[in-house]
Amino acid sequence: MIGKIRKIYAERKRQTLAAAAVLSGLAVVALFLLLLGGEDKGLLGEKKPRGSIKILRGVDLAREKWRIEGEKRLGMIETEQREIKKNLEAISEALGELEKEPSEPYPYPPPPAGDVTSPEAGFPPASPLPGAAVPPSEPPKTQSPIRVFSPLGGTPAEGPATEPALLNWIPSGSFVAGVLLSGLDAPTATAAARNPHPVLIHLAEPSRLPGLRRMDIARCHVTGAGYGQLASERAYVRLERIACVLRSGDVIDTRIKGYVAGEDGKTGIRGRLVSKQGKMLSRGILAGFASGFGGAVESSNSTAGVVAGGTFTVSSRSSRDLVKTGIGGGAGEAGRLLAEYYLELAEEVFPVIEIDAGRRVDVIITEGTELVPRKTAYAGREKEG
Repeated sequence: MIGKIRKIYAERKRQTLAAAAVLSGLAVVALFLLLLGGEDKGLLGEKKPRGSIKILRGVDLAREKWRIEGEKRLGMIETEQREIKKNLEAISEALGELEKEPSEPYPYPPPPAGDVTSPEAGFPPASPLPGAAVPPSEPPKTQSPIRVFSPLGGTPAEGPATEPALLNWIPSGSFVAGVLLSGLDAPTATAAARNPHPVLIHLAEPSRLPGLRRMDIARCHVTGAGYGQLASERAYVRLERIACVLRSGDVIDTRIKGYVAGEDGKTGIRGRLVSKQGKMLSRGILAGFASGFGGAVESSNSTAGVVAGGTFTVSSRSSRDLVKTGIGGGAGEAGRLLAEYYLELAEEVFPVIEIDAGRRVDVIITEGTELVPRKTAYAGREKEG
C-alpha cells in the first residue's frame, strides 16, 4: 500500500515539475517578445521603434505575393493612363491648331469648252462671211449617254423617291403563303372546269423568289377560280388577278398566272366530298316500286286470253274490282312519273368538294408578271382611320 502511494506521489511530482518547466518556458518566451517589441530610448530621451521580426505562414505568403503583384499591375495601369492622357492632350492641341487655320475652299471643276452660259449657246454658229477663211472645225466630243428611267406615261422623277418601290417584277417559280378568305364548294361535274367558282386569297407574307430573294407583296389579294375533281377529292384553283394598294395610294391590279397548293404541298386543296345523288336515286327507286305495285293491282282485275285472232282482255264488272283497277292504275302512273323526276334530278345534282375559309395555302406563280403601279384619284392622301 505504501509503495503504491509512493508511486502516485512520484507521478504527481513529475507532472508538477513538467508543468513548472512549461510555465517557465512560456514566461521566458513572453519576456523575450516584450523585449523585442519594446522601445529603446536614445541619448536625448526620444523613443526609437525597434525592428520587428514578422513570421509568415503559407497563406500569408500567398496573400503577400498577391498584394505585390496587384501593386505592380496597378502601377502599370496608372502608367498607361498617363500615356493615354498625354496622347489625348496632343490630339486636342492638334485639332485646335487645325480649327484656327483658315479652311481653303475646294477647287471648282474646270469650265466646259465653249461659252455654255451665254444664251446664244443653244443656237448653231453663224455662217462665215463670203470670201472669209473657214476655220477648221473640231471633231465632236463623244459623251456618255444619259439613260433616264421614268414610269409609263410620266416624267422623270426629280430626286429620290419618298418611298422605295415595293413591287416591280415577280418571276415564274415564285411562291407565297396565303389564307383563304372565302370558302369553296367546288363542283365535280364534267363542265365544272369551264365554269369554275371564284376564290379570294389573302397573301400573308412576302413572296419568295428564286435565288433566295424576297419581294414584299404581303397584304395583297389574289382572286382565282376553282373546280373539283371526284377522283382525287381535291379542289383545283387557277389564279386570275392580283391587287395591291401601296402606301402612296397607287394601285396594282393586273393579271397573274399560277395555281394553289394545299398544306401537304400537292397541287390543289384537299376537302370533304359531299354527294346527294344517293338520296335522289333511293327516292327514284321507291317511286319505281310504287309504279310497279300499281301496275300489278291494275292487271290483277282483268282476265287475258289467247284466241286464233290474237290476245283479248276481259275486265271484271264488279264495282269493287273497278275501284281497285283505278287505284292501281293511278298509283302506277304516279310512281312512274315520280321515278322519272328523281332520275332527272339526280342527273342535275353532282358531288362537290367542300373547302372551308381560313385554310393555309401556297400561291405558286407559273409565269413572270410585271407589277406596275397605277395612279389613282386618291393617290398621295393620308390613310384614313
